[in-house]
Amino acid sequence: MNLRIFLPLFLLFMSFCSTAQLKINEIMSNNISALMDESHNYSMWVELYNSDTNSEDQSDYYFTDNLSQPQKWKPLSKIIPSRGFGILWFERDERSGHANFKLAPQGGVLYLLDESGVVIDKVIYPPQYRNISYGREADGSEDWVYFVEYSN
Repeated sequence: MNLRIFLPLFLLFMSFCSTAQLKINEIMSNNISALMDESHNYSMWVELYNSDTNSEDQSDYYFTDNLSQPQKWKPLSKIIPSRGFGILWFERDERSGHANFKLAPQGGVLYLLDESGVVIDKVIYPPQYRNISYGREADGSEDWVYFVEYSN
């Protein structure tokens, strides 16, 4: 096969394969009294959005705030349907299903990685306000805004 034809086709194929289905869609790292977790605590939370036409299992991914620890936390298995959402709780690692690290209310970064360690999505977020979430202006879009009324 001619390499000039094969290489562009291969790169095109790889770009379709690495398209992120799950996206970090919204975060609240300063949840004082807005949304309770299953144990009636106001934990930090992250909303995932599945932009794909197929369901995705969130346990196929890892979260970290430090790329030197790419597999810092793997959420429990939960299927997120096509165009659907999932909420993940951060901060209380003693609780089953909660992340083993906190989101920094003063601002920071959160990475979503696939099982091979490739960064699928990330959010670099500014300082957060009490009970105000920070998310994509439209589900899955590139523009981030503060939401006075969070979506859940």
